[in-house]
Amino acid sequence: MISKAQARILALLPALAASSSTAFAEKPAPILVTGWPLPTNEAQKAILSNDAIMESMVCPGLTRLNLAKKSSEPLLLEKVEEADKVWRFTLASGLTWWDQSAVTMADLEAFVRETLQPQQLTQGRFAWTVPEHTLSSKDRTLSIQWAQKPGFGPFVFNEHPLRKKAANALGVQCAGNWKVEPKTAGLLLQDRRGEGQNDILLSTDHKVKAAGNERRLSFAFGEEMPGADSKKPITQNLTCERPMDTPIITVIAWNPQGAATRDPKFRRAITHLTPRGALLRAGAGSMGDLISGPILRAHPGYKRNLLVPAYDPARSDAMLNELGYRRLEEDGFRRDASGKLLEVKILARDHEGSILLRKVLDDSFRALGIKLRFINEGEGVPDGLLTGILTSWPDGDLSVHLHSRVSGRSWPWAWQDQNLDQALEAYALSLTQKTPNFALLEKIHDLVYKLEPFSVLMQHRVCLEARLNRPQPKGEIAVRNPDWFRQLIGL
Repeated sequence: MISKAQARILALLPALAASSSTAFAEKPAPILVTGWPLPTNEAQKAILSNDAIMESMVCPGLTRLNLAKKSSEPLLLEKVEEADKVWRFTLASGLTWWDQSAVTMADLEAFVRETLQPQQLTQGRFAWTVPEHTLSSKDRTLSIQWAQKPGFGPFVFNEHPLRKKAANALGVQCAGNWKVEPKTAGLLLQDRRGEGQNDILLSTDHKVKAAGNERRLSFAFGEEMPGADSKKPITQNLTCERPMDTPIITVIAWNPQGAATRDPKFRRAITHLTPRGALLRAGAGSMGDLISGPILRAHPGYKRNLLVPAYDPARSDAMLNELGYRRLEEDGFRRDASGKLLEVKILARDHEGSILLRKVLDDSFRALGIKLRFINEGEGVPDGLLTGILTSWPDGDLSVHLHSRVSGRSWPWAWQDQNLDQALEAYALSLTQKTPNFALLEKIHDLVYKLEPFSVLMQHRVCLEARLNRPQPKGEIAVRNPDWFRQLIGL
């Protein structure tokens, strides 16, 4: 099944259409995209994953959040209007479903009526109240008359793709320009606007060769955690002219109810004990970035004056001593005031892919007298969980990872902090307005920095190789620009 992180970048591919040539007499081969582990013949999973980015390509929403402009904007609508207790949505002209039938006002009304349900709006995060309302249509404008003004705004549809149930193989009809078709070689996105010159083939096989005009895009990840037989020197970097941030972050999530990890100062001491820079260079080939919180550095809600905690064993040692964990000369391990051995249990689900990281962490912890034990699923409640998380992109909503009502679905524990809950809820509501309050996300960043629920190890990048028969720019491509592919191909 395609992951959300893998889908997020691919949603930006529609701008490739502008690069295709009309000089071909025959139907050209599709633009070949390799390097992303996509499902084979699982198109339904790709477009029904509730992922805003893949769906923005094949099932776009009525509106979207544009981080480049720091505001929400119409996508399948001509305009969105809000006046006191009335919202008006004007449908863009000429919209059709994949079967070429027109998107009607009845379709829009049915979609809005279904979406304006508490469980749909909040995806189970918060108990938002949906006031009584009536819907009416005139020409291409749908009006919502509220009995009382709702707490959320009219861009609440940002995360909800416009689609309806259908009897076709995918079980859904969408209004996007790209129609998904499973192929043996991968996943074909057929452009309904052209004669094949804008089609995109997403393949899991790096060895697949592009036919015809060799239009090809390849993505390469740094080896996050190479195996035990890795010979890569620690100073070797992955050479890349066009690195691009991804919403994938490797973290150690700490148990807020653990014997030692319940203390934020202990969690901070452990963070100072983790040589993340060395891991980034050796494990990920420098294809990543060190960040001070689980928010992409390019995001407007990232608080830039919060510095990444330094690797500082001396400071960690002092903090552990202050917390009462003293080392015994006979064995070198630390114990608390009662004499109990300080042991930290970390659940590492991907053992084969984290050998280097586990060894480095074990060496670092032992150097300061902490016994580190990696455990498997079912071996008890861990003190920490070594894992990758998918940051919510482009909105930057961390509710699923940190809100007390839902964090227990992502972790073996639930976070409980009233101030953090309030900030998360306020930010989620701001995302439904035309201009989200990114200052609230900075506040969340500050709270997370102090609470240290995660030791953030790195934010990951990919390296992009493009063969599009035109000069290619060099340098980092910012993920917050939804039209970065237009820049990439020189338009």
